[in-house]
Order: sequence, then structure tokens, then C-alpha cells
Amino acid sequence: MAQSDDAAYCKKLGEYATRYLGDGGGNGGTRPDFDIVEGIDKCNKGNTAAGIAILEKKIRSKGFTPPAR
Repeated sequence: MAQSDDAAYCKKLGEYATRYLGDGGGNGGTRPDFDIVEGIDKCNKGNTAAGIAILEKKIRSKGFTPPAR
């Protein structure tokens, strides 16, 4: 169950980081920076511990509080 919870939290962090920390895209949207892409990629490949660490660090470095689990 913990792996499932970690995967869900990883997804939540990725969505949060993309929404609030993404760089402005040319079409009015946002695109994530490379750290966010790396964190999301690690989550998608099942390395949730590394993905969570990267995403939480990036979110905190920009002055935001990561979402609750």
C-alpha cells in the first residue's frame, strides 16, 4: 500500500510543480523546468523516493510548501 501512496503523492507533486513552477510557454501555457521533468520521470519509472525528493526540494526552493500527502 505504501508504494501506491508514494506513487499517488509523486503524481500530486508533479502536477503541483508543473502548475505553479512551470516556465511560461509560447502558447500561453507552462512547461516545467528540467528538475521538475526529472522528478516526474523518476516517479513514472517507479523510483518514487527519488522523484519525491527532487520535486519537494524544487517546490521548497521556490518558496512554496509541498502539498499534503
